[in-house]
Amino acid sequence: MSKTLPSYNPSYTSSTAMIYPGESFDPKTVLQAVHQEKATALYGVPTMFIAELAAPEFDSYDLSSLRTGIMAGSICPAEVMKKVNGKMNMKEVQITYGMTETSPVSTQTSSLDPFEKQVTTVGRTQPHLETKIVDPGTGIPDEKYGEELIAWVKLRPDTDPVTGEDLQAFCKGKIAHFKIPKNYKFVDAFPMTVTGKIQKFKMREISIEEMGLKK
Repeated sequence: MSKTLPSYNPSYTSSTAMIYPGESFDPKTVLQAVHQEKATALYGVPTMFIAELAAPEFDSYDLSSLRTGIMAGSICPAEVMKKVNGKMNMKEVQITYGMTETSPVSTQTSSLDPFEKQVTTVGRTQPHLETKIVDPGTGIPDEKYGEELIAWVKLRPDTDPVTGEDLQAFCKGKIAHFKIPKNYKFVDAFPMTVTGKIQKFKMREISIEEMGLKK
């Protein structure tokens, strides 16, 4: 079953059938398709697997035919990976990351990688690419998505007071709904280095501490 990679990839690697459960993602429909068609591979982003595992009738489906698959878009939380390996029988699942312009996999783990590597990385760079980290993450932890966006806002001195709800309303229709921050922190100044650069790691630390997300 192919959900995030081009449909020709499975056929190129000797798959005998590709299953499209529906026009859009629905965890129940996916589980039903695996159960009925005896699929051996399942593709998706980590949040899709989380939704499938949380489906009310999950235990009623026979997923023993599953063997492998791909999670794309981000790393998978360790507890989720354990359930995917065990409850979904996908012991050879791999993590990939990339974009359409790179056809589309840029990095990928191996089924032979240790568990720690599978849940803390997105694998090795593919031979046809070079990669460079240009912007460290500044989000806050999120149980469902892995990381959630928080917007730090510094208002101009002559600006009328605004709220997070005001900013959300302003963003609607201007950017995709899933890109609109749900969390806002209004500050008088950003943490800075002596050379005048914003300390993003400090912003992350402060946000995690204030929101009680520190483990």
